[in-house]
Formats: sequence, structure tokens, C-alpha cells
Amino acid sequence: VASAADEHEELREDGLSSQIALMQLLPHLDGRAQVELLLALPNPRSPVLELAHAFHPAPPEAVERLLSAAAAESSHELALIALLYVRGAAPVVSECSAAIIGGFTKDGRSSVRALALALLAQLGDETGLRAIVEAGWHAGSHTGDELYFERWYGSQCLIRAAELGLIAPAEVID
Repeated sequence: VASAADEHEELREDGLSSQIALMQLLPHLDGRAQVELLLALPNPRSPVLELAHAFHPAPPEAVERLLSAAAAESSHELALIALLYVRGAAPVVSECSAAIIGGFTKDGRSSVRALALALLAQLGDETGLRAIVEAGWHAGSHTGDELYFERWYGSQCLIRAAELGLIAPAEVID
């Protein structure tokens, strides 16, 4: 009889094997085919960061479809994959995609929120950055080691918002 620890180890190994297979396959596909593959994953696992280096740009409508599917499924694994795809392959996104990314800043998982904040800062999306400012986001309200990346990328959002004139620089420091 397999123990719970054995089953956990087997699932972990399956997840790592599928990530390695993805890293080997993705460079051979164009961006649209990559998005289709990601949408077809039967049991998405939290992605390894190296996947971002394998992604190729896809048309904006394909990126929007991937983000929409991630938002609709409420799966943090698929959300992380979709956000990582955008981070690695889509330096410019549609307004709708940017709005979906902004929605992920309210996700229940810090890892999803942090990656969404990183993208808002990277993209310089004024609507998303304005929402962060208007919500009164500040690093001091995010304590604990597990929220380190959320604090980091949220702070980058505030700095970017200040660069765009959405918040006074002095308010970023407070």
C-alpha cells in the first residue's frame, strides 16, 4: 500500500517531468501553437520559471484567450502559466488583456498577485496602475517573508505610477 508521502513524491515527479517536456517542446512551436498547447494542458501545474525563456509571441487575441481561460477557471496554476507566458512573450498586450492581468492582483495566492503586479509595472498599464494607487496599495501592509515578491513588484508599480504622474513621488516613499 502506497503511503501519502509516496503518492506526493510521485505527483511531484510527474509535475517535474511534464515541465521538462514542455521546456523541450515549446521552443519548436510558434506563439499561437504555444498558447493552444497551454490551453489544452489537462492538469496544469505551477510552472517553473525557465518556461518563460521558451515562449514566443502570439497574436493579441490568443494571449487574451489564454488569460481569459485562466481567469475563468480560478486555477492558480493556470493563472501562473498564463501570466508567465505574458511576462516571457508578450511585451505589449491589448486593453482587455491588461484588465484581466489587473484582476489577478486580487487573487487569493500571493504568487499570482506578485506576478500580476510585476506585469502591470513592466507593461506600464495606466489603468491597472491607477487602480493600484486608488486602492491605497503600499508595501507596509504586506508583511511576512512569503509576501516578499508581492511587496517588491507592488512597489515597482507605485514607482512606475509616479513616473507616469499617477501618484506623487513622495507618496511612493511613505
